[in-house]
Amino acid sequence: MVKIDDRRIAARLSEIRQRVGGKQAQFIPHPPKEAIDIDMEGLGVESLFNPSGLLIRNGQPVFAYIRDHTNLGPASNLTQRQCKKIHFRVCRTLHDMKQKGRFERYRVTNRKDDRYYIDIRKGWHNTEERQVKLFPCQNCLAESEYHCFNYSMEKSIREKITNQFNAEEALNLLWQQFDIFKREMADARLATLRTGYPQNWSDISKKFRRSRNFTCEKCGVRLNQREAQRCLDVHHKNADKRNNRDDNLTCLCKLCHAKAHLHYHVDSNCRKIIAAARRQQHIML
Repeated sequence: MVKIDDRRIAARLSEIRQRVGGKQAQFIPHPPKEAIDIDMEGLGVESLFNPSGLLIRNGQPVFAYIRDHTNLGPASNLTQRQCKKIHFRVCRTLHDMKQKGRFERYRVTNRKDDRYYIDIRKGWHNTEERQVKLFPCQNCLAESEYHCFNYSMEKSIREKITNQFNAEEALNLLWQQFDIFKREMADARLATLRTGYPQNWSDISKKFRRSRNFTCEKCGVRLNQREAQRCLDVHHKNADKRNNRDDNLTCLCKLCHAKAHLHYHVDSNCRKIIAAARRQQHIML
């Protein structure tokens, strides 16, 4: 799947498709379910830090930014580059703010007009509300691949992408990424239903095999070499794949595992690796 986040590229592809007589595809951005422009105070971050890595509020991607700019000095001395940044992914900065308990300083919004309300200092004793254009966080740009942004680019190109950041375009890109994430999650749930294994079974298996020093608990062969680790399985003692407690799991080489299951196939390469390891370790069966 190719992700397109540049309208000029999309227009060019549409032109080529029309020339060759292909069916025209229409780009339809997701309309917002509702206007969001609220402070996070008292709302908590759990509903916002989504597993997709995006900032999601009420089922839709949003930006987060700090409204209070009064600590940056008088408005007359404040430049756009000095203003705080917009975030639209769960980046390192937001993780840090969350750990410090300072995320309530943020406001979340799905505004598309590139104008954000901030509070600034007018003089030394008075404050005022002002609408300004804010720059995006570069970590967020890189993680979202906005206009292919990455830190290996020349500084002048990175600055150009940052300066020309468009909120509506970014939100459409985030909708695409969120849709892809939801489809992948749905596919993973279907795979869980078909196989019975949980979505994170690969991590569970790897962690358990490592805890057993990559050693078969039946014959005692140790298969800790990288190419040999795939010849080691994790077996459910009571056959319930939903019960992944340590006391229900056992580490078995594939040859020992085959004895516990009918029609379990062990490829010839694994047979050779296990047999060679048993001979080297003086394991006689």
